[in-house]
Amino acid sequence: MYEGPAAPGPFAPQEWRSGSPAGGRGSRGPSPSRRGGTLIGRDGTSSRVRRHGVLGALLACFAGCSSEYYRKDADTEVYTIVKEKQADALGEAPAFSLDDFGGTPAATGEVLLLDMHECQRLAATHSRSFQSERESLYLSALSLTGDRHAYAPQLFARIAGSLRGNKEQSSGAVDSSGGIRKAWLWGLSSTVSIANTLLRSFTSNPQDVAASTISVAITQPLLRGFGPDIAGERLTQSERNVVYAVRSFEYARRTLAVDISQAYLRALQLYDSVKNAEANLTSTRTNFDRIAAQAEWGRVPLFQLDQAKTSVLSAEESVNRSRTSLKDGLDSLKLALGLPIEQQIELDTSELALLTAMDVSELGLDSEEAIQIALNCRLDLLNRRDGLADAQRTVVIAEDQLRAQLDVSGRISIPTPDQREAQRPGYFRTERFTYDAGVDLDLPLDRKNERNTYRRALIDLERTRRNLVDAEERIRREVAVAYRTVDRAYRSYQIELASRDVARTRVESTQELIKWGRVETRDLLEALDADLRANNAVTAALIEFRVAYLEFLYAIGILHVDDEGAYIDLAREEGDATSEG
Repeated sequence: MYEGPAAPGPFAPQEWRSGSPAGGRGSRGPSPSRRGGTLIGRDGTSSRVRRHGVLGALLACFAGCSSEYYRKDADTEVYTIVKEKQADALGEAPAFSLDDFGGTPAATGEVLLLDMHECQRLAATHSRSFQSERESLYLSALSLTGDRHAYAPQLFARIAGSLRGNKEQSSGAVDSSGGIRKAWLWGLSSTVSIANTLLRSFTSNPQDVAASTISVAITQPLLRGFGPDIAGERLTQSERNVVYAVRSFEYARRTLAVDISQAYLRALQLYDSVKNAEANLTSTRTNFDRIAAQAEWGRVPLFQLDQAKTSVLSAEESVNRSRTSLKDGLDSLKLALGLPIEQQIELDTSELALLTAMDVSELGLDSEEAIQIALNCRLDLLNRRDGLADAQRTVVIAEDQLRAQLDVSGRISIPTPDQREAQRPGYFRTERFTYDAGVDLDLPLDRKNERNTYRRALIDLERTRRNLVDAEERIRREVAVAYRTVDRAYRSYQIELASRDVARTRVESTQELIKWGRVETRDLLEALDADLRANNAVTAALIEFRVAYLEFLYAIGILHVDDEGAYIDLAREEGDATSEG
């Protein structure tokens, strides 16, 4: 029975005749033979159309797609995977793109005024080391696209041509094949293909001979390598690797935010040190002028004037050291931000006033509560726990490899029926099919390598368990230390505030007493120096508390970072909302 026309593909060389397709009204070509079974195929039109069609198909295959298309296609697929895995692993999908990296910007002639948020954004954009973290996540997702593709239907095609001959005759041949293959998660592999051969003899009596074959083949393991847990392990591990990479990248985002915040706060402390040193220099100069005036009238001895002069020189040196330290600190900050060293920057010192105005209070939870939060929220610990499940699956895979290998396979082919109809390669007679069926048994007589792999997997599993316990204990200690550091920093800040009040009172009383000659110049100089140290100590204690608090949030795994890589200060947001209310 004739089944109707089959669409000609790019691989089957068709022999077209003039006129309508066979079987249609007004057909002038020979009707397909109905002898002995079903005939699959259709007639053609002309060899010219055939040649042009084959040529067009060849050009399309050779041209393919541009490299830019492949790059964009990879990006689209990878970014979709990353967004999907971020939502699963983090409960949100922060923006992610390799194009977020801005490289090292050129230095401008202007001074950049930076606050903490802008510094964090610049670091996320220009940090070279952070770009490597982006690339690691991208490459992990890119590997997953390949592993997913391994279990997706895959098209294949091949065309080969040859020419041979001598002085008397010559001939040419074109072999083409194509089809689709697929690997299934339970171990089955299947292939559907069509192969064509076209021979032409270039003699005084040219002849064409064509042959085609359609084949379907399958292979299925029944023992070793059977089942989705075994055959699909590569895909399973690849999917989990992307989850690990997502967590690691988020951990890197938080690490960058903490590092930049610390560097920024340290730089603010240096600004305050310069301000305090300059204020102290002004006070010592004022004191020197007063003592110099009194020395002219003989009211104070000259050695006190020398003491005041020495104090001025010391204050000038303190200002010089503070300014140099500030420049060094800004250079270090520029390096962390990915900015050129020659770029001039200036920090928004109002941030320090804002930090001072914010409430400094003790933590609202005890150490054990903080440890439990960390054990539930630390992304690096979650990766280690999931790694234990990976090690357990590896043992199952290694154990499966110790079994016998029993594969069954089958193949059915429908060739071009005979030489007379071989010149119509699109025709196939189903009654002339051939088949192959086989069983391949590999007995487990020699499994030394598999045995070693299995034993190694067991050892790796125990090692992974120990490493997980060790990681949990280290996190417990890390959180406990961070908790104590915050508590100590809070108490130190309260002490330094009280010390500063005492130092200010001492300066005021000493200035009043020196007017009446009841204290010496040295007493006032010591009071001014103590006031300078107290002011610097208060700022240092405040910065230490903020840094310790930031590290504590980081240690317990609840630090929040926005899409631009900036640390979200929840305490500040609550304060702003209260003030607006």
